[in-house]
Amino acid sequence: MDANNMNSQHDYWEDDDSDSDIGLSMDELNIEEKDDVLVIGIDFGTTFSGVAYATSSEFLTGNISPITEWPGCGGDEGKAPTEIFYEHGTTSWGYAIPEDADPIRWFKLLLLKNEDLKEDVQSSEFYLLAKEKVRSENLRPVDLVADYLRLLWEHTLRVIEKSRGAQFLPALRYHIVITVPAIWKGYARQSMEEAANMAGLLAPRDIGKTRLSFVLEPEAAGMATLADPDHRDLVQTGNVWLILDAGGGTVASDLISYKIGTKQPITMDEAVEGTGALCGGVLIDNAFQGLCRTRLGRRWTLLSANGIKEILRDKWERTYKRQFAPRPDNQAAEYPIPIPAEAFVSTGVDDLSQLPHIKKGRIHFRESDILKAFTESFTRIDELVDEQIMKTEQKGLTLRVCILTNACGTSKFIFFRELSSRTAISRGAVYKGFAEDQRMGAEDEDGHSGGMKIFHDIPAPIRVTSTIARYSLGTSHYTHFDPSTHDKSDPDYGWHSEEGAYVIKNQVKWYIRKGDNISKLDPVQHPWRRLLRKNFKGSFSDYLYQCASSNPPHRIDDTVKPLCDLKVAPNVNMSSLENFTSADGKKKLKVLDYSLEMVPSGASMEFNFYINGRKQASHNVKAEYE
Repeated sequence: MDANNMNSQHDYWEDDDSDSDIGLSMDELNIEEKDDVLVIGIDFGTTFSGVAYATSSEFLTGNISPITEWPGCGGDEGKAPTEIFYEHGTTSWGYAIPEDADPIRWFKLLLLKNEDLKEDVQSSEFYLLAKEKVRSENLRPVDLVADYLRLLWEHTLRVIEKSRGAQFLPALRYHIVITVPAIWKGYARQSMEEAANMAGLLAPRDIGKTRLSFVLEPEAAGMATLADPDHRDLVQTGNVWLILDAGGGTVASDLISYKIGTKQPITMDEAVEGTGALCGGVLIDNAFQGLCRTRLGRRWTLLSANGIKEILRDKWERTYKRQFAPRPDNQAAEYPIPIPAEAFVSTGVDDLSQLPHIKKGRIHFRESDILKAFTESFTRIDELVDEQIMKTEQKGLTLRVCILTNACGTSKFIFFRELSSRTAISRGAVYKGFAEDQRMGAEDEDGHSGGMKIFHDIPAPIRVTSTIARYSLGTSHYTHFDPSTHDKSDPDYGWHSEEGAYVIKNQVKWYIRKGDNISKLDPVQHPWRRLLRKNFKGSFSDYLYQCASSNPPHRIDDTVKPLCDLKVAPNVNMSSLENFTSADGKKKLKVLDYSLEMVPSGASMEFNFYINGRKQASHNVKAEYE
């Protein structure tokens, strides 16, 4: 048993009744013979978002249904634009936004703190415009995300009801799995959970409680791709796969290398620490817009917001960005981009004075021009891929294949081995949902599973069994003063009233050190002992700290940064706890022995809390990030 934790107690804690229990083992995929669970995967992207869903019986037969019809879209599309527009008290989204409107885009990135964004992102026109629009609407970024998720969710339910009938949804409990970038820290994931609550995704239902969990975007992509029967011949024990998510704004932000452990079922261990950066699709759009602005000169100022949107949405988004690849034969090629007539009200529609030429209101870009739009982002992607290759080689591993998902709008230019469609990540979220323990609504108040039905055991087709810690993580505590090892001149030496003794404060117990390979099947757990008042009936806090070093200090210093305040409202009978009297005899307290479990999830962390070996209900444990 380690030293007593030094954190605070609170008399109450308002429970929001949300359930984001995401640290469960994937060892067991238990699915009832009777469908009673609908897993809905939401790929909430910077530029486009998608949804897929399946019941247990559908999942077992490989039938995961993506949403392909969207308001305002005439054909089938795997995703809808992540855009929202407010006007006269109404809100429109996706393809349904009026053509002449100037919607808010990129708002997913606004959930991140400035220090977690590259300077070129912070200074980009798209990002600054999104921030300005948020200010003008007097909204917080989480409000925009919530509004978009609400509209996306309502549409999803309408589509499912239309397809399956009015009686289908009321008979099923929901497990919603939202994808998040691997580089997102805990505070951003917390904002996503807040937005999901605000959007009504977790609204009470007669059938039972809705469960919300998260999955890393590259993990979802890998699960959907490697579990696909068409690709199973590529799955060989010992192979190392690099998953590169190159979509919209988190674009190429996520690179994770997985080593195949077993083939049946497929198990994947994170081979080396994942890397990432905000350096892809939206920045490519930003660079292309800069090319158009430079060539048009003063004509650019005559363009309306809708005119600029028309430039980006027409040939660029639908064709060139997706299909562009440098020609190996060096043959000259042109990429004409139509420019709205409003740009030429005071000039002719031809300008041959400089390259690229403007002919009949079209900029005829050359291959070398288009290449400039990709260069900066893809140079950074190359660096990230090279970094993963170097790390795997340092461990004596060989990277076999790079799986590319999203591909910056499905650009062929960054083709490695593109095995996944635009719906891969939302379908992978469904895989994740079914791979987790499906005891939705089966926990009683202390987290114990009660009233469980008999499930048919079906092996998970694919699972991630370990991950690499991105930083060292620990919790603060104090230790009793020992004159043989401690000095009274220690700045952390002081009196502890509840112990009735002198202690050394601000010590850190490190659960996880940066670079550790952490098993998801056997997570890191550490026992603690806490003193509570006899009439305690509220919550207490464990303050968690992080350090970028793999050899962190044993006490809090300038390299140790606050991560979050883990608030715990234990469901425990106080009379059953051991009595404690302080050393000076002034305090009569109770002793709570418990264990705290931590599981890394990309740049974030998942937590579980145990008393007497029994896991506490997830709504009794809440992480509040700095």
